[in-house]
Amino acid sequence: MRLPARLWLRRLHLVLGLTLGTVLAAVAGSGAALVFRDEIRSLDPAIRAQAEGWDGQTDMGFVAARDLARAARPDHTLQILWFPNPGARPYYEAAYQAPDGTRFTATFRFHPATGVELARPTSPALDWLTTFHVNLHLGDFGAWLVSWSTLLFSLVLLSGLYLWWPGHKPRLWLAIRKGKLRLWDAHRVLGFAAAIPLVLMTLSGLVFAFPAARSAVYHLTFSGPPDQAVLDRSALRSTPPTDLAAPPPPEAADESLLARARELSPADAFVFYLTFPAVPEEARQVRLQRGYSPFPYGEMHRVYFDQFSGALISHDRPDAGLAARYLGTINSALHFGTIGGLPTKILWFAACALVPFFAVTGVLLWRRRASSLAKRAAPITTSCTIPPPASS
Repeated sequence: MRLPARLWLRRLHLVLGLTLGTVLAAVAGSGAALVFRDEIRSLDPAIRAQAEGWDGQTDMGFVAARDLARAARPDHTLQILWFPNPGARPYYEAAYQAPDGTRFTATFRFHPATGVELARPTSPALDWLTTFHVNLHLGDFGAWLVSWSTLLFSLVLLSGLYLWWPGHKPRLWLAIRKGKLRLWDAHRVLGFAAAIPLVLMTLSGLVFAFPAARSAVYHLTFSGPPDQAVLDRSALRSTPPTDLAAPPPPEAADESLLARARELSPADAFVFYLTFPAVPEEARQVRLQRGYSPFPYGEMHRVYFDQFSGALISHDRPDAGLAARYLGTINSALHFGTIGGLPTKILWFAACALVPFFAVTGVLLWRRRASSLAKRAAPITTSCTIPPPASS
């Protein structure tokens, strides 16, 4: 006997909800707090003190900052140098490769004008939440689990939207009835109310998690096949010379790369960082930005150069084409709820906070239904008493 589509979707919604409920509640719950991560960071007195301690103009310059960063950690190899930006990152910051090969370590932050080392203000709770949101503190397996749970969550949401439809009964669309139906109606109505923000967050999260989703954005917007190098950063490589013992490029090439990257990018974009490759095959990257947020960092322009010849390898421009503009700005704004300012942040927070409620109520509804079915299936026992024989 063929089951109707609604019954199949109900089973899909139930099985995925019960299987993924714990993971989704954890990811969404941490995401609810991270919606307001910028506002929480801005309350940190150490961050405010650094922003107020620089006039936004006086700068020692790139060459002096680079040399100071190297001198500060002479036993390490400079890996990346972040540039100052008024109000957002009022400091230079350097990261290194340690002698044991550990990359992006021993961070050194210093004042743009004086070079005085600055304390690195951290928010342990936010750092813990960010990692938890990405991989549940389970490393690569956790990241894989979160990515695929997000993909399957989109099926939970879409099937839930279909199951919400009560037919031609407008009075039941948003009604929460009394009695035993109260829990079911609350699950259904609040699920519908949170569905749109959750669908937008889920689909935009898939773009972060899966390169194939990024590629799909190009095809759906008829932007043509994307440059695979843009999708796969590991494809951006330098071509080492046959004689690796040849002298490295002169230090003056750094300023030349910065100047060329500025010419290729919009006039109002500012340099965010410059990389110093640790291996011969690695490309040099100059990243520029338009606008700023601690993450997703506004509109990012990445320019890649061959570290030996200085030749341009790739220029990832988020303002070139509909797909690139979406991936560079809109997708991040949709995922983090910044697309409409504070109102959408509040809406995104509420939607994320409801996911644990859906997980718990889904389990309760399933147990209630299972108990009801068990009672119906229980055999009916009857007792029959045989009267004693009549006495003569």
